[in-house]
Amino acid sequence: MMCRFSIALLVFLLSLSSVKSQDSTRSFTLAMRPFHALVGGYRMDGEFKIANSNHWVQVGGELYSNSLSRYSEEDRSRSRRSLRYKGQGYGVSLLYKYYLDPRRKGDRFYFITGPTFESFRFKYDGYVWAPFQEDGLVKYRRELQPLEDRLSNFSYSTAIGFQQYIFKYIFVDLYVGFGLKKAIFKSDVVKKENPFGNYLWDPGRTGTFPVVALRVGVLLF
Repeated sequence: MMCRFSIALLVFLLSLSSVKSQDSTRSFTLAMRPFHALVGGYRMDGEFKIANSNHWVQVGGELYSNSLSRYSEEDRSRSRRSLRYKGQGYGVSLLYKYYLDPRRKGDRFYFITGPTFESFRFKYDGYVWAPFQEDGLVKYRRELQPLEDRLSNFSYSTAIGFQQYIFKYIFVDLYVGFGLKKAIFKSDVVKKENPFGNYLWDPGRTGTFPVVALRVGVLLF
């Protein structure tokens, strides 16, 4: 679903490039990140010029909807039963972008940095100890119930990129760098360990992480 929507949006962006305007007056771009669709995400960035031609601000928004499997610590020690999570989330970012050669138009290198906030909810069916009464006594038994894990991520990233125009008003750019992230994990299950922070690209990993992004966009006005 996200992949088809991203393709349709890309076609829409390309159609916007037919808007008539002079290059010198254009100071707003709109771009998407197509590879986000491979992991159930949809990301759009809008950029506008400040001060002079080499200072820009990028405002980004992201939606996420996907399923993934993880093992809990208890599952690892027993039958390694995989938990199937249905995840949904969103993210917002505010980045400062500086073109390294303000005299050059079109294809050029840039520096980009700024904070990002992300929020995720993962729903699944898991076993918990539930109370019940028997012979006047309160006892506990394991029951399968709908549960939810929640993630809140605060990160700051810095990268170097290159932007290239493939048509008059249509560009692609690629940037690479690194970031620092703090993930806050909460769960319906008491004292549950975070299952989303074990791997480098996991959404709930705290620490440093690589930044790689490919954007396709259009210079609007």
